[in-house]
Amino acid sequence: MSPQLPEEEKLSSCSSDNNDTDFSSISSENIFEVNEPELSLIKDTSKYNNEKTSSTCKISGPRDIAQTIEEGPVQPKLRNYTKSVTGEGKSKRTRSFKSSWFEQYKWLEYSVLENSVYCFPCRFFALNNPDSIFTSSGYKNWKNAMSSKGFSRHDSSVDHKNCCQTWIDYKS
Repeated sequence: MSPQLPEEEKLSSCSSDNNDTDFSSISSENIFEVNEPELSLIKDTSKYNNEKTSSTCKISGPRDIAQTIEEGPVQPKLRNYTKSVTGEGKSKRTRSFKSSWFEQYKWLEYSVLENSVYCFPCRFFALNNPDSIFTSSGYKNWKNAMSSKGFSRHDSSVDHKNCCQTWIDYKS
């Protein structure tokens, strides 16, 4: 098992400046193929999910988030994010993603197409898709995003920490 970095160092290592993504030509497919030449980017494929080491594999998530490990998390800084409506009558509320969440959770990537977030290191390095909401279907419960039920639960999971460490090791 790799030594664990202090949380502050881990978060700073899981950052990206990939904020100028052009979403104008993106289709809304939920799954796309990664061809073998791109897989050569992985140094030692034996420690990654077998499905991701085959000649052609499926990477989960919409096409407007990272398609390769080298891209890093897609973190578009928008003035306004799509609002979700919850509740009815007097309890009706609108909530949306906040770009400030990228600062606290460097591993987040946001899909404009799906109005949801994904975990970059878990999408690429999870051995068993431990938390499919952050790897394939996307998290969009903005009400609980900053509660103990949301990002912090995922961030503190052992599987996520291992994926972050693997990502850090991969980058070095």
